[in-house]
Amino acid sequence: MLTLNNTLLLFFAVLSVLCLVGGYYADGICIWLSFLTLLIWPILAGNLLLVAIQLFTKTKWKTIIPLLAILLHTDYLLAVYQPLYWNEPTASEQEGTPLTVVTYNASHFYWDRKYTMNEAAAYIKKLQPDIVCFQEAPGDGYYHRDSIRYAFDYVLYKYISRRTDHLPTTIYSRYPIHSVKALYYKNSSNMSLIADVRINNQYIRVINNHFETTSVNAYRGIITAPGKSLKVRAKAVKDLVLKMKSNYQKRAEQADTIHAEIERSPYPVLVCGDFNDTPALIHIIECARVWLTVSVIVEVVINICSGSYTSSGGLIMFFIRGR
Repeated sequence: MLTLNNTLLLFFAVLSVLCLVGGYYADGICIWLSFLTLLIWPILAGNLLLVAIQLFTKTKWKTIIPLLAILLHTDYLLAVYQPLYWNEPTASEQEGTPLTVVTYNASHFYWDRKYTMNEAAAYIKKLQPDIVCFQEAPGDGYYHRDSIRYAFDYVLYKYISRRTDHLPTTIYSRYPIHSVKALYYKNSSNMSLIADVRINNQYIRVINNHFETTSVNAYRGIITAPGKSLKVRAKAVKDLVLKMKSNYQKRAEQADTIHAEIERSPYPVLVCGDFNDTPALIHIIECARVWLTVSVIVEVVINICSGSYTSSGGLIMFFIRGR
């Protein structure tokens, strides 16, 4: 029993360390460790269980091993969860303009061969949004331009990405949009939009991101389809793993690009979008660390579409940074 306990302590401690390394280095041989970030919650849960078990043994001092393994991921835990009182606005900040912001990977509003734009637009309208950020926004290939304009006529200003070789991204706003910059990522169909929005003669910078996909959906059909041979499935799994490895590197580079944009911004920054990743990767954590500060200009109320319109993609997050 003692041997099993020691083995589990060592096993989960090593997994925790490797998971941390995988989150910090998305390059070289360490890129393979990035896959462990997908298992961070089971790893943390295993260590937490071991903490409890050690309390009922004669060697209670061993609780420090799984406890340290958990504390290694403090940055991750703080990026995922922050008590509300941490970011309570000061008296001067409470004088800012309330904002309701919606972000959504719309998948062109075409789900299961059904056109859902009008239903989704009606749902979003009930939220009375001030800013709406879409990833994989509806385009000419799915809807007529007049239909799109009519569906979202409750937001006056808009910017729609123009290149057709990248997945469309849009920013809608009740407030005037100025100085829009589009970042089209190389060797990718993904992109980010950066727009300065003027609110009561003051500006905030809105960055709407759509980072590289995981590519899971592209291979899921082959892997799970009935009638496929084991050889075909095995090849699909291999191709998926290699593709995910490549996409980890792309997302890391894209996150670094946005991090640099945040640092250069002369205005408070609101960052949202579909990051297609977990906050366990340091590239996301580093951004979260500098962004998660309540804006000195606006108090932000966040609404994300739910129910039938929840994105099936990766991570969708908001970050606020004041100046």
